[in-house]
Amino acid sequence: MQLSLLLFLVGFGVMYLLLLTFALGALSAAPWVPTRKKTRRFLFDNLELRDGETVCDIGCGNAGLLFEALDRNPRIRAVGIDVALPPLLYAMWHRWRGRGRYANLRLVWGNFYWRDLGAMDTVFCFLLPRSYGKVTAKLAKSLKDSARVIVEGWPLPGIEPLREIRQPGGLPFFFYEARQLKAAKA
Repeated sequence: MQLSLLLFLVGFGVMYLLLLTFALGALSAAPWVPTRKKTRRFLFDNLELRDGETVCDIGCGNAGLLFEALDRNPRIRAVGIDVALPPLLYAMWHRWRGRGRYANLRLVWGNFYWRDLGAMDTVFCFLLPRSYGKVTAKLAKSLKDSARVIVEGWPLPGIEPLREIRQPGGLPFFFYEARQLKAAKA
C-alpha cells in the first residue's frame, strides 16, 4: 500500500511539474505554439546564417526553428531556452536522435530573462505582445549593438523594423538590430 502511494505521489509530482512549466511559460511570455515547418523554411530561405554565428531562440519550445537553422548551416552555434519542460524534452530527444548532426545545439531549461545573451549574434522570438516591454528591455541590455533580433507575429511597439517578410497565409517576421532596441529605451 505504501509503495503504491509513493508511486502515485511521484507520478503526481512529475505531472504537476510538467504542467506547471507549461503554465509558467504561458504566463511569462507565451504559450507553446510552434512555428510551422513551411514558415520556418520560408524564414531561412530569406535569412543568411553566417558560419560561426551564435543564434538563440528565446522560448524555443521544441526547437524547430533551431533544427531548421542547423540543417541550413551546421557551422553555426544554436541555443534554445525555454521554461516549458515537455517541448524542451522533445527537442532533447530530437537532438539525441540526430546522432551528432545537432552537436552545435545547446538546449537550456530555464527563463531567458535570467540568462546572459551577450554572445548571441541572432535572437529569435515568437512571444505575445504583452511581454514585449520586458523582452525589449532584456534584449537591449544584453545584446551587442550588431545582434539581429527577429520577431515572429507582431512588431515591437515603437520600433520601426529594418525589414519585414511574410509568407502568404503565414505570420510575418520583423527584423531589428539590437542598437534599435537600445535607442528606443534611451
